Order: sequence, then C-alpha cells, then structure tokens
Amino acid sequence: MSDITVQGIRIRVKDEGYGKPILFIHGHPDSADLWNAVIQYLPKEGYRYIRPDLPGYGESGDGKGFDLSIENRGQWVADVLAAVGVSEPVTIVGHDHGGVFAASFAVQYEAQVSKLILMNTLFHADTTWHLFAILWRTPFIGENMAFWQRYRLTLPLLKWYMRRGEPSLTNDYLSDLQKTFSRTMGQQMHRLYRAIDPELFEGWEDKFHAFIGRKATLVLWGAEDKYLPIKFAERMASHGAQLAIFTDAGHWLMVTKAEEVAHKIIHFLHEIE
Repeated sequence: MSDITVQGIRIRVKDEGYGKPILFIHGHPDSADLWNAVIQYLPKEGYRYIRPDLPGYGESGDGKGFDLSIENRGQWVADVLAAVGVSEPVTIVGHDHGGVFAASFAVQYEAQVSKLILMNTLFHADTTWHLFAILWRTPFIGENMAFWQRYRLTLPLLKWYMRRGEPSLTNDYLSDLQKTFSRTMGQQMHRLYRAIDPELFEGWEDKFHAFIGRKATLVLWGAEDKYLPIKFAERMASHGAQLAIFTDAGHWLMVTKAEEVAHKIIHFLHEIE
C-alpha cells in the first residue's frame, strides 16, 4: 500500500503482485477494500493488482477540487497509471461509479486498454436515479443525510437501502463500510452525484458501444440490483460484450459472489489473450 499524488490530490493505492497490470476502480460508497475478497481468489503470480481509492473516498485526500467531468474521470485513470509506472496496456475493472471512470478511460485511451470488465455500472443516457441518489443530489437534504450518516444515526436506514440493491450483504460488511464514512466522503458523495445528469452520457455512450465492438469487454451483472436495471447489461452485450448474469445477486457481486466473480475474470483473461 502506498500514496501517490494525482491531479494535486493524495491517493491511497493498494498495489500487489507482479506481471500484467489490472486496475480495479470502486464506486460509491466504497473504497479500494471493496476488491479484497475477489483478489484472494485471483492468481498469485503473473498479475499486478492495482486498487486506488477514488478522490474523497477511503483514505485518499479531500476531493473538493477534483474535476468530476466524464472526460476528466478517464484522464484521472490515465494519470493514476502513469503515477504507478504502468505504460503497457492494462485490464480495467470498474463497478458502479467506478465504471464511469473505466469507460471514459477506455473511450479516450483505447490503445492503453487490454481488456475491460464492468460490473453493475452506469454509462447510459437513459439512466434514472434511485431514491437515495435523488436525495443526495438535492441541496440541503443531501447535506443533512451525510451529516447524520457520518455519526452512525442513519445506519439502520443505510443497511436497509443497500440491501435493496444486494439482499445478501452481511452486517459485518455494512458495519465496516459505515466506519469509513467521513465528512470528506460525504461531501464528495454529493459532488459525485451532482456532477452528472444522465443526458451528459449522450455521445459518450455511442463511443463506448463502438469501443465494445473493437475490444474485449466482459460485463458481470447482478440481476437483483434495484439501482441499475439489467437492460443496461443487455445493451452492452448487444454491442459485443460478453455477459454473465448472476440471477441470485444484486449490486455488489464482488462482495457476495467473490469466488464466482474471480473465476469469471480468470476465464476471461485466459480466453482473450
């Protein structure tokens, strides 16, 4: 584990192994630790696993000055890779809002992408926000939600709503996640959701679908996800992505289906060389 500076912000990076680089990008409300369970089932040799905390999340620095435009999210990925010394094509894995970073990078830096893996993510102009996203995007209401969540007073509500997106989440995972919630993360949460209106993906989505038609892409999707419907996974598959649907899982596959997710990733890496 080490710290790097990217676009003027201190970023914590979990970096282990040697070999072909794989960059894992988490979403909200997680950190680089989201991928711990999957990593333990992946090969111990031949691969380098790089997992940054997004600006304002986990143990990274305050992201209040971070440009959250779609374009800069891809640029940030390029800057992270440069900072950790990766110059060869890389496999990118993105989940949730981390998928926006991954897809933006793929569109803008296609030559630097070996393979792309997305899990329950958004990059679609017809995305509709779920209830909590609407509240987080609402001035004053969102700030008050973050304040009370920081002091654990909304933990029961958080657990209930996250289980709507992933029924199998354990109390231990949810409690550990709540411990990482800080004032900095709460502020960045609002910026993250307020920076993107779904229509901003217009044009980007078309470029992304063209990318899928040219480069190996794997989509892993939990069918019980109440935040992001399966139609988005099927749309990516219609443009050439490989699709694996987990009928008994939801939004956090890498937590509840870690071993199965790892096996899908390994097969994809070995199949597409």
